Amino acid sequence: GSGKEFLAGKPIQELESRAVALLMGCSSGKIKQTPVGGTGTPVEYLLSGCPAVLGYLWNITDRDCDRFSKKLLELWLAEGKTISLLSLMNPPERRVNSPFWSELL
Repeated sequence: GSGKEFLAGKPIQELESRAVALLMGCSSGKIKQTPVGGTGTPVEYLLSGCPAVLGYLWNITDRDCDRFSKKLLELWLAEGKTISLLSLMNPPERRVNSPFWSELL
């Protein structure tokens, strides 16, 4: 999940964060639609000042979640490389040949 059982609502909004929030659990990126907008953990992190939130929009197995998260962090934080998280999530070669996506699909 999104970790809301440990930290949720107002405490998140009061964090004054400036980092990307990585919510690496099942359906952690899900936003519940309401008549006045959306609610959920991703919205709370955005309200705290996070420039972006990365999370899962669907239910996946723990194994797949762990595999994806591990690979993402390995590529993003590779020693000696500077790469944006956004470019990892939507590389031009993703359609077919990206090593990142092909290993996960």
